[in-house]
Amino acid sequence: MNYSAQQIQHVYKKVKQDKSNHLSNLKLIKPKEAHGNLFLKVDDIFNSDGDDSLKYSVVGYGGVNFLGNLNGKVPTQGLYYKNADIKHEVEKLIRFMEILESDLRAAVKYIQDQHGKPNPQHAILWQTA
Repeated sequence: MNYSAQQIQHVYKKVKQDKSNHLSNLKLIKPKEAHGNLFLKVDDIFNSDGDDSLKYSVVGYGGVNFLGNLNGKVPTQGLYYKNADIKHEVEKLIRFMEILESDLRAAVKYIQDQHGKPNPQHAILWQTA
């Protein structure tokens, strides 16, 4: 492994550790992970009606997906969080994941710009991290 690969692998290890720590601190929601994204079940988090302060609003993507629907609606079609604590935790997770992914991309790009392309490929480095 060249120097670039070693440094990128270190970044990937740190990202995996930060993500794991954040997910283990969640109390009200338990996302499932697959293919690099997080998935939450719609019926565990949302109601079809509620207070306007609990209405779903897009705060970003962050690799967090909602699976399913409630009465034929998905969150962007006017669903409401079950309570304010769940809303806060979901929005905090989305923001955290967006920042983490943004920082990851910036760090890897910086390393590649300074030291060249890694050998082996990124996918192998991610798996071994």
